[in-house]
Amino acid sequence: MNRFEGVPISVREARRHGLPLVLTDIPGHRDGAATSPAVFVPVDDTAAFAQHILALS
Repeated sequence: MNRFEGVPISVREARRHGLPLVLTDIPGHRDGAATSPAVFVPVDDTAAFAQHILALS
């Protein structure tokens, strides 16, 4: 979970491999996941982040 970041390479790599994306709702993540389905959670909402990660398993 990040508060500030450009377009991270990890998001691009995950997108390229078709992996699910659970990301904090910051501009860099929105830009990096623009063409992929992704779940965006508020920056400080660790409970929502955990909930979405657990739903993947």
